[in-house]
Amino acid sequence: MCVSGESWPNDIGGFDVSQESAYLQVDAQALAPSSSFSSVYCPGGCGEHRIAPKATLRRTINYATFGDAGTIAASPSKVLHFVATPYYCR
Repeated sequence: MCVSGESWPNDIGGFDVSQESAYLQVDAQALAPSSSFSSVYCPGGCGEHRIAPKATLRRTINYATFGDAGTIAASPSKVLHFVATPYYCR
């Protein structure tokens, strides 16, 4: 299975491309992640993460991706809404 590089968090805990379906719910507020680009076109594709059978793909998403990290960390109620969409690798 594969997950596209642009739809998965990057090495520094953020997103390179805008993620419309991802948000962090803090108390009653939905915080959208910030990203470097609203969209991207990569001739030949932007890369992918290949997931071997029975393997796990993990990544950390920093609070700062969604706003003030200190304020978010201090909130007792946080829920991450993030959907990974895997596909069969080519």
